[in-house]
Amino acid sequence: MARRVLVAVVIVVVLAVVLGVWMARRRRAQQLTTAPLVPVSTQAVTVPVVPVPATTPVALPLKPAKKPAAAPKPVPKPEAAVPPVVPPMAPPPVEIHEELIPKNIEIIRVYYEHSLTGPGSTVNFDINGSGFTKEFEQMITVESGHENVAVKNLHLVTPNQIEGQLVVDEKTPTGVIFPRVLIQGKVVFQATDPFAVIRPCEVLNLVFTAMGETGRTGRFRVFTNLTEDMYKKFSVEASTPGIVITDPMPSLPFIVDATVNINMAVGGEYGLMVKLGGKTIFDRPGIIRVVRPNVGDTGLIQRITAEDGYHRPGDQAKFMIQGSGFQPQDGGILKVKVKGVDVAQSSIVVLAPGRMDMTLDIPTDAKEGPYSFSVLSGDQVVGEAPNAFVVVPKNWARSLNVDPPVTPGGKSSLVLLGRDFDKDFVKGMTMEADEPGLVMGPFKWVNAGRATAEITVKPEVVPGDYWIRLSAGKEPVLPAFGSIIQVGEKK
Repeated sequence: MARRVLVAVVIVVVLAVVLGVWMARRRRAQQLTTAPLVPVSTQAVTVPVVPVPATTPVALPLKPAKKPAAAPKPVPKPEAAVPPVVPPMAPPPVEIHEELIPKNIEIIRVYYEHSLTGPGSTVNFDINGSGFTKEFEQMITVESGHENVAVKNLHLVTPNQIEGQLVVDEKTPTGVIFPRVLIQGKVVFQATDPFAVIRPCEVLNLVFTAMGETGRTGRFRVFTNLTEDMYKKFSVEASTPGIVITDPMPSLPFIVDATVNINMAVGGEYGLMVKLGGKTIFDRPGIIRVVRPNVGDTGLIQRITAEDGYHRPGDQAKFMIQGSGFQPQDGGILKVKVKGVDVAQSSIVVLAPGRMDMTLDIPTDAKEGPYSFSVLSGDQVVGEAPNAFVVVPKNWARSLNVDPPVTPGGKSSLVLLGRDFDKDFVKGMTMEADEPGLVMGPFKWVNAGRATAEITVKPEVVPGDYWIRLSAGKEPVLPAFGSIIQVGEKK
């Protein structure tokens, strides 16, 4: 008897501009979160659907925009996708003249107090780096990246932090903006993360953020600028009555989350329209496309994410496979092929209609570097995981944090996390800071994944961000999640 083929729906998000890095990141966090090495397409988010009774989707919680700490040339971290605070964008092309930056100075990152704003507002921002001095502050100019946004009150805070304000004019149009640092009128650094300006009653973008286990639902986010009264007139509609929008969850003024439910839809493409008082203010044709399942009779894989993207040879790596319509027997028909590895032992177990768990045994002779893999059903590739995990070397550093938080005149501990720390390696590590008021003791080996050191902050130290530079012998140690710590203000 021929296998029954069911129709599935894929939500395809065609973003308004070129996509880049996610901006759901923490302000003043102790670790750096960078653009993920995960098999989530930057050009589409899929929410597959199969014709079975729908269940109520779970809305993902909103996360506020917070400032990250930064690190020089960090290794990206594979991580699960989360709803973006700002739609992912790529900066405009510009010639960068890094040679004009003094040799003892490095610019790392620009980040913002708020990443979404409206016209007629002011956004505080910071520039992180190392070796900053008053002379360097006077040497540089900072441009917002838009003629209607001015940069004011630029001033040095610490050797690793310059603060300023972005003053958004009332005439600023809806869009994303990437500030730039200039020396002698030439760009020496451009922010990789933007902040967005959204005019009242306008939409910056619409992106999908989650999917239901049955495949009949998906969660999406609208980036807009609404008051409470405006929101009463706000709606999202599909181009067919077989697709219904429900469960709106506003976080005004800038975000509205909602659910798309596929009740009846035949093969083809469908759009979504954002309306205000019956007037269409944003239209995305073809955002929903009907396709067929590719795992068993009803399953469709959406994305594959790593539980931890960094591993050593001999580790067992774990991954989550998200999708819809998975049946208990589907795990047994799937196999994994790792690029560059002849034989890789793996197992896949179906936990729910929308989730499978996968384990992968990394060979003991695996070479250092990034690895990609494919999930196959027979000879058909049904899931791709580019740059799914990284095999790291011995004495690999993950992050450096101060725990508990410290203020001027206080003491705390620096905690270095990593893999396969050798006692002699830890004993030989040294630390430096641009601020002489940070007094740091030697590292002590705790276990193969942890080392600690004492830090004393003298009373005269200014609260702010500080980059701790680590070395082992003559070689720098660059934690993947950065080594900038924060000295907080006394309460």
